Amino acid sequence: MNRKKTMKAITIPRTGSANVLDYTEVPRPIVPQGCLLVKPSTMGLSFGDVMIRKGEYPHMPPLPFIPGFEACGVVTQTGDGVDSAWLDQRVVVSAMNAHAEYLVVPVPFVARVPESVSDEDAAAVPSNYLTALKMLDDIGRAVTGETILIHAAAGGVGTALLQLAKLRGLKTIGIAGGAEKCAFTLDHGADAAIDYLSEDVSARLQEITDGRGVDVSFNSVCGDTLYHDLEGLAPFGRLVIFGMAMGPPPPDLIMKFLARFSDSISLHTFSFETVAIHQAAEVGAALRMLMDLLAAGKIAPPIWRVFDLCDAAEAHEMLESRKVLGKVVFRVNS
Repeated sequence: MNRKKTMKAITIPRTGSANVLDYTEVPRPIVPQGCLLVKPSTMGLSFGDVMIRKGEYPHMPPLPFIPGFEACGVVTQTGDGVDSAWLDQRVVVSAMNAHAEYLVVPVPFVARVPESVSDEDAAAVPSNYLTALKMLDDIGRAVTGETILIHAAAGGVGTALLQLAKLRGLKTIGIAGGAEKCAFTLDHGADAAIDYLSEDVSARLQEITDGRGVDVSFNSVCGDTLYHDLEGLAPFGRLVIFGMAMGPPPPDLIMKFLARFSDSISLHTFSFETVAIHQAAEVGAALRMLMDLLAAGKIAPPIWRVFDLCDAAEAHEMLESRKVLGKVVFRVNS
């Protein structure tokens, strides 16, 4: 193949274990109107990538598929109708098919990266912090003085929620598995941590909140963990489900909710895909704000490890094994 017309990328040719990932040659994308061609130096890995690979993503794309939802790199080409001032700019992007040597990004999903921000830190922000930001402000509607509960608090979105919540004057309780993850959660801003492997979650929630409960719970694991959320919600409390890593909600969830009808609690779901489709114009502004916070040291994505892109299978295995504390980042192979 002509390398000027091709590129290296991670592809998912079929669903399965991390071994199905293929670092291979694919056609380089054509840049449509209103878009930029970006040459990434670094890319983030999210649990959504793992779910697509396993065939468990809520809206599975057609296969073969290039995974990846975020990257940092340099603009090398502009599509029709795009200001040429974007050329050669270092940018952070929120876009699909990011685990490749080149990716196409619509202009609303791009922001410039401040000089003081590293490529690794920039690439670690979009998926986790955009999700956390939208859930805190628009879905959970958390306000200063309220208490929030964060499942998987030692993960990428969990730590993003912790950091952004602190900027909003919220009290935070993190749930994590094991002493190491609970310590990590406390180190990254949690006011309290609950080890679900050794503690009674519901009892600890009542103890920490003096029996009142939490105002918002952010749950990315689902399954039977929703019972703890229901028991731990304060009156007018909001439960936000944004993932199902441990499976779907139990069949009696709605009946359990109705049993607390008089407490006016509410259930919400969240997928960033909704924002990308219906509120695309807001993404770039949110990315710019997050880059400013990053440059000012007000947020700091904890990067667990940086892998070469060709080692994607190992990175997937680590993330899927739940050994990761914080965020996994790829770099274009050196």
